Amino acid sequence: MGKTDDQLRSEVATNESRAELGAWGVVAGLVLEIALATAKSLGYHIKDDVENWGTVLATCLITIGVYCEIHFGRRSSHANSELRQRADARAAKLEKEAADARGRVADIERETSWRHISEEKSAQIALSIAPLTHDVDLLVGYEGTDSESWSYSFEISKIFVTAGISNFRRTGEYTAVAI
Repeated sequence: MGKTDDQLRSEVATNESRAELGAWGVVAGLVLEIALATAKSLGYHIKDDVENWGTVLATCLITIGVYCEIHFGRRSSHANSELRQRADARAAKLEKEAADARGRVADIERETSWRHISEEKSAQIALSIAPLTHDVDLLVGYEGTDSESWSYSFEISKIFVTAGISNFRRTGEYTAVAI
């Protein structure tokens, strides 16, 4: 079973701490080498065992420190990479869900939006009924308490006015359109 995000974050923190300790080991080894070299060059008498084993210890500290930096740095990098991949996957999933939600909202808005007649359709209808205008006595009705119905009745009336019908009325009670 894979590690959780919290386990990966903990692993990153632990490995970064270990890599940092490795860096301090390198620093300590270098400081020890410098101290031994400085003491020798200043003429201080250092026992041969201390001088020999001191440089060995310094070299070991540097070697172990470099190894720790590389090893634990890589482990931290891998865990960070896994966290980034998971975050990217979550972001992609959330973006898809958001796009789906926007689509559902658009569908709902289309279903619940007021009816309208496009300018192009209005012109086509007006043109097709224009020859009949002299015989038409028109009553356009709408539901008096419904503002969408009221607005739509204006659009319908506009078509007939554009066609040239001058004998028409509008009423705020629900009635059938009579031609």
